[in-house]
Amino acid sequence: MSKKRYPASWHRSLALPLILAGLLSSISVAQNASSYANWCEPGRLFVGTCYQPIDRTPEEIDRDIAIMKHAGFNVVRMGDVSWDSFEPSQGRFEFGWFDKVMHKMQANGIRVILDIPSSPAPTS
Repeated sequence: MSKKRYPASWHRSLALPLILAGLLSSISVAQNASSYANWCEPGRLFVGTCYQPIDRTPEEIDRDIAIMKHAGFNVVRMGDVSWDSFEPSQGRFEFGWFDKVMHKMQANGIRVILDIPSSPAPTS
């Protein structure tokens, strides 16, 4: 029995249907924007980045925010690899440093999307 061979470009023929399926599925679960007043006005473009302030000094964070504001950023996603700083020891939680960063972002017109925190990958 011979092995079936696919043309070298078989994956290209799947790209468009997969993209369309992804777009259609995201449209079907979209939330009503009117329930989030002032978040998503018609024609608004969100420009931002994933930002990890965990290893930054307060001075570096201030400089980073100034650079983001100057670049026109209006949104950042933060918090996804920060759990070990939120809970430095079992049952002891510290969110103050992160709250300060979120307040600084807001004061500079940059909205924060809070990511689901997790622990960083082990280093050993």
